[in-house]
Amino acid sequence: MALAFLVDIFEAGQSGKISEDISQTVFKDVFSEFVESFHHVCGLGSSPASSPPIPYSFQLKRTNANLSQDKPTSRRFALMICNSLSLGLEEDMQRLVMNLIREAVPGHLCGFESIYLPAFSYLGLMLKDREYGIQNSSIAKLVRSILTTRIADYAKAEPVPSDDWKRRKVRCTCKDCSDLNTFLRDSTQHVWRLAASQRRRLHVQNQLCSRVEHYNIETERYESPHTMVVTKNKVRYFELHKSWVARCNVVKKELQGLDQDFLRLCFGEKYDAVVSVNMDVILPAHKELVDGVQALAEKDPPSRVPSPISKRKVSASAKLPGKSPEKAQF
Repeated sequence: MALAFLVDIFEAGQSGKISEDISQTVFKDVFSEFVESFHHVCGLGSSPASSPPIPYSFQLKRTNANLSQDKPTSRRFALMICNSLSLGLEEDMQRLVMNLIREAVPGHLCGFESIYLPAFSYLGLMLKDREYGIQNSSIAKLVRSILTTRIADYAKAEPVPSDDWKRRKVRCTCKDCSDLNTFLRDSTQHVWRLAASQRRRLHVQNQLCSRVEHYNIETERYESPHTMVVTKNKVRYFELHKSWVARCNVVKKELQGLDQDFLRLCFGEKYDAVVSVNMDVILPAHKELVDGVQALAEKDPPSRVPSPISKRKVSASAKLPGKSPEKAQF
């Protein structure tokens, strides 16, 4: 409600429905109080798209999911930011941005697909023809923080192959499985042989088939009894890396959908590293962001109690706008 009112009251002043002075005064007062009690974007909209976020652990299983966007709310959010910038409300914007960053950075990024992503798209269009100093502004800080958090939390660090061949033990403690465990816990040995009856070989094989780690199991039939050959492999690493590449492609596509000139202004010299999802640059930047937020939270914990809204005296001749749709279309 407050978001729609802020957009409508500003538009009313621009269109001449009410005095521009009254419009801007009310906008400044309401925006200041709005900032005091506002901490996350999920409470802005009324659609299912702005409900609490889907856990990342679940999102990883559906990297191609097309989560719905709350475009009306996103557009109002972007308009509110542009209007506050046009009125020079940088101090209030800094407090708003800090509240949003505090909420998003610890790993609870709410409303990225539904609110932030389309809002950043609108901002790129809205600010393209306006002469704002974006690069060092609070809005650039918000864009950098949210997108860096998105990439770091969703794509995560690139899996790396390990030279350590050590694997977890099996639970069985029979003689054959004890020998198997010695092999599994050896960090250098990656091939093990067991010459035994079919029953014993099948027993050992069943212990390995339920494991997350992958093994190549073959049978040599040159002599009797036959020999089972167990070879540790790197299949698990390749599966993890394939999944990581898929997640990186998801965030690359998200970034490609935004105005690139806008992103260049926001990220400056780190633009190329961000759009290419260079985790060597992104992860240290995200860690620095997290450390800064945690230090600030310890020094100045955010208040969750909304400030009481005081009544304002506005000229009786001023007709406040209804909830009419905004004129501009993107």
